[in-house]
Amino acid sequence: MTDRPIGVGVLAAVRVLDALRISSPSIGGPIDVSRLTADGAHALSDAEIDTARDAVRRWTDLESKALDALADEMATPT
Repeated sequence: MTDRPIGVGVLAAVRVLDALRISSPSIGGPIDVSRLTADGAHALSDAEIDTARDAVRRWTDLESKALDALADEMATPT
């Protein structure tokens, strides 16, 4: 993971926070995400978080397709 850009960490954070918001009734409301680098901290705007959510949707769609393909392989006798 250390070779991936920091944006991948932002996607992971948004995905986890949104999953917690959906699955835990005590967590809700808008989320704040900040990106921390050697240059300092940057609080993501609502638009940047929305862009990250769009990428997370693509990630989960690809993940679902990969799981479907694996399930198909496992169901096919060899």
